[in-house]
Amino acid sequence: MSHARAVISESQAAALALELYGVQGAATELNGELDRNFCIRTEDGRYVLKVVRHAMASDLLDLWVRVLAHLGADRMSVPVVVPTTAGESWGKVTAEDGREHMVWLTTWVDGIPLVECSERPLEWMHQLGACLGRIQVSIRSFDHPALERNFEWDLRVGEDVCRRHLHQIQNPEDRQVIRESLAGIGVVLDSVGEVLRVGPVHGDANDHNWIIQPDNSAAPISGLIDIGDTGRSWVLGDVAIACGYAMLNQSDPVAVAA
Repeated sequence: MSHARAVISESQAAALALELYGVQGAATELNGELDRNFCIRTEDGRYVLKVVRHAMASDLLDLWVRVLAHLGADRMSVPVVVPTTAGESWGKVTAEDGREHMVWLTTWVDGIPLVECSERPLEWMHQLGACLGRIQVSIRSFDHPALERNFEWDLRVGEDVCRRHLHQIQNPEDRQVIRESLAGIGVVLDSVGEVLRVGPVHGDANDHNWIIQPDNSAAPISGLIDIGDTGRSWVLGDVAIACGYAMLNQSDPVAVAA
């Protein structure tokens, strides 16, 4: 497997944080689809140590580091990349299986994911939309060669990706619903796809990546994390993704989207 996840324990992650970053604390593993992520809890606060999958291109990690720096310079609510003690944006580690992995560290964004909040006041949604708008304005001026990705999560290829994997849906009724939905989507995209603005996007503004502080009524939106899907795509896609997830299981989804 060319893109294997790192073989690394929590104690080894804690040792890495100390060796590469001078950050001493206990490590607890967090969720991660492709990479290994650890919360490093210190006496002064928390960090996120990220050990990326083997053989991932360094220009992709450079994209992530630079887009966070760009957004941070514009005072956006995103994690801050912490340099190594040598002043580098990331370090390297050889895991137990002999594979080499890049390692980077960011600050922790306080709060809980929006997905854990059953109650979502409309004022939260207004602030979430405003935050996403500021991020889009900031990222508009960002550029990097790795934004051009051959990437199935690019919404511009979403229809083709869905058709290619349609056969994997076992239930024929569900498969038919998706087939009919794709037909309708195809009609719409044929008429507007070429005029939708394309630019840098976050790409994954879902309810797992919006961090909320429910007790802070004045500013409940703590920040947006996980820039792993950042690339170049339809700018409107960020709005569609944020709305789609924020509306889930809500009594008035239209009001949430509005």
